[in-house]
Formats: sequence, structure tokens, C-alpha cells
Amino acid sequence: MLSQRIPFGAEHLFNVQQIADATLYTLQKLGARDYLDFAVLATDFELLAKAMKQPMPTLKTAAELTGDLFTAAKGWPQVKSDNWGRAVF
Repeated sequence: MLSQRIPFGAEHLFNVQQIADATLYTLQKLGARDYLDFAVLATDFELLAKAMKQPMPTLKTAAELTGDLFTAAKGWPQVKSDNWGRAVF
């Protein structure tokens, strides 16, 4: 499901905030919010942000993690992918 948002091979096009949004959205769609406090992932995203020399992402609430977040109008990179979730350039 995550590769539908960030196709394999296109990871370099996304910033840490977008990676966090896509990850949390996917986990939410899988129902993980019922048994996992998403705040525990903050350290992982902080380490990623440091490695990529980007600011720490804001972890969005359930109400903020909607499908319209992933549109070109919201600045989301538009990448085509094949049936296996691989980026097609």
C-alpha cells in the first residue's frame, strides 16, 4: 500500500514530511492506529530527517491523514508506477 504513495525507485523525490505522511496514512488504513500510538514513530522520523538534513516532520492526526493530502495541488510528487509499485519514468 505504501508503494502506491511512494513508488519503489522514486523515494528521492519525496521529503521527510511526505514520507511520514504516507507511512502514517498507510498504517491508519491498515487499522494500526487502534493498537499503535503513532508517536512512537517520531524517533524514526527524526533520525530520517537528520540523515536527510531536513526538518523534523509534523505527525498528522487521523483527521489530517486523508486521501486528498496526496494530490499535486498539495505539492505531492506525481509519479507513475507499474503493477508492482515500481516507479516508471
